[in-house]
Amino acid sequence: MPMPHTVPLHADETALSFAARVAFANKLPSLSEFLKDFDLAISDVVCGSTAALARLAELGDVESQLLVARAFCYSGDSHRILGFQIDKQNLLVGYNRVCPACLRADMAGTLTEQTVSMAYGRILWSFASARVCPVHNLLLVAPPEENVRYEFMRSWEPWLIEIEDGDLDRPVPGHASFEHYLSTRLAGGAPGGWAANLSIGAAGVASEMLGASLVFGKGAALRELSAYELAVATDAGFALLNKGPDALLTFFQSLRAETGSPQDRPSARYGRIHDWMRRGAGAGLGFGHLRDILRQHILETWPLGEGELALDYPLPARRLHSIRTAALAHDLHPKRLRRLLRDAGIVDEPDTPDYDVLFSAPETETLLDQASGAVSYVAAQRRLGMTRTQMERLIAEGVLTPGEGGDTARPRFTEATIRKWSNFFEAFPETSRHCGKLSISETSSSLGVSTAAILRLIVEGRLRDVERNAVLIVIEN
Repeated sequence: MPMPHTVPLHADETALSFAARVAFANKLPSLSEFLKDFDLAISDVVCGSTAALARLAELGDVESQLLVARAFCYSGDSHRILGFQIDKQNLLVGYNRVCPACLRADMAGTLTEQTVSMAYGRILWSFASARVCPVHNLLLVAPPEENVRYEFMRSWEPWLIEIEDGDLDRPVPGHASFEHYLSTRLAGGAPGGWAANLSIGAAGVASEMLGASLVFGKGAALRELSAYELAVATDAGFALLNKGPDALLTFFQSLRAETGSPQDRPSARYGRIHDWMRRGAGAGLGFGHLRDILRQHILETWPLGEGELALDYPLPARRLHSIRTAALAHDLHPKRLRRLLRDAGIVDEPDTPDYDVLFSAPETETLLDQASGAVSYVAAQRRLGMTRTQMERLIAEGVLTPGEGGDTARPRFTEATIRKWSNFFEAFPETSRHCGKLSISETSSSLGVSTAAILRLIVEGRLRDVERNAVLIVIEN
C-alpha cells in the first residue's frame, strides 16, 4: 500500500532523492528512519536491490521498473543507471550537490512543506565530472555543512533560505558543454561530436585532463584545482575532445613544440596527460580511442629508438631520427650531419633545433653509415686482423674504402664496411698458427703481386684452400 503522501518521480531523478522526498512528504525525520520502518536500509537503495526498490516503488506509488532504472545499481567496480555502466570512481553517489536555481524552480519561489518536497536531486548531479548546471550555468554546490550522506532532504533543508536568496549562486563562464552532452545522453539522445566514441564517464574524465592541461598548463594536477577551476577546465577540455582527432593532434603538437631541453622525453613535453595515459586511469580500456591518437602522434613526431615506449607500445625498430639522435648514434658532428642531409635533399630547416629536425631512419641508414666515421683506424685494424701495411695497401688499391671522417693519415671507416669484411674473414675455417701455410703478405712478397690482387682472388673463389688463424688469413703455399 502506498504512503499517505506521495511525490512524482521525475525522469532525471535519482532513486535516493525520490525516497528522501517521500519520507519528507510524510513528515518522517529522515530517509534512514523511513526505510527502517519497512525493514529496508539505505544500502539497499544505494546498491540497487531489486526487492528493496520494488517495495519502495510500492510505497511511493510509482512503477517499479522506472525506479530501478533511476537507481545506481552496484556491480563490482561500477554502477548501472538508465542503461549506462559507469565506473564507480566517476560517480558521487550519496553526495548531495545541487544547482541552487534548479531547486528554486522546483519550489516555485515559495518555502512551504509541499513546495520543498518538490525539490529533487538530478541524476546528472551525481557524476563527478559534472560541475555546472547545463540549464542555469551555475556551479553545482554541496551543502555548506554536510554531515549526512544519502539524505538529500536532511542535507538541504537547513539551507533553503540561502538557496532562495541566491547566496549560493556562483555563475561559471563557458557553455557547460560536457554537462549538455551528458544531459542529452542520459535522456536517450545522441549528441554530435567525437566524444560519442567514449563512454559518458570516460568523456568526463578525459575532458578534465585535457582541459586542465589546456587552461592551467601541462603540469596542472587535478587535486590542486578548485571545483570552479575544474568546471572551467572541463568545459574547455570537452570542447577540444568533441572536435576529434585533428584538433587533438594540433593540441598535442602544441605541447610537443613547447621549449624544452633536447633530452626531454614525451613525458616531459606532454606533462600529466602523458603520465595519465601511460600509467594512470587513462591507461584503461575506456580511453583507448584517445590513447591511440596520442600514441600515433608520438610515433610520428618523436625520434624514439628500438625498445623505447610510445605510451604502452615498445618500438621494434627506430622509425625516425633527429639530427641530434643520428649524430650521437653515428659519431657525426651535428653541423656536418645537417649539411649532408641538406645536400641530399632530405632536410631543409635551417632554423629548427637539431632535436626537432626529423627524418626517416630506414631511408637514411645507408647515407648515415657512409657518412659515419664510427670505427677508428686502429679498431678496424684489430677487428680485421691486418697489419698496418696491409690496411694501407688495400686502401690505396680501393679494396677497403674509408668512410667520411678522419684524415688521410688516420682514415676512419663505417661500421657497415668493417662488418662486411670481418664477416667475410670469419667465414673461413680456423687453423693453428703454425700450419705450414703462408699469410697473404708472405704470398704477396714471394710472388711479387699486390695484397689486393690476392684478396680479390679469394673473394672470387679462385683460391680455394684458405683458412684463418687467430691473427692472419693463410693460404696454401
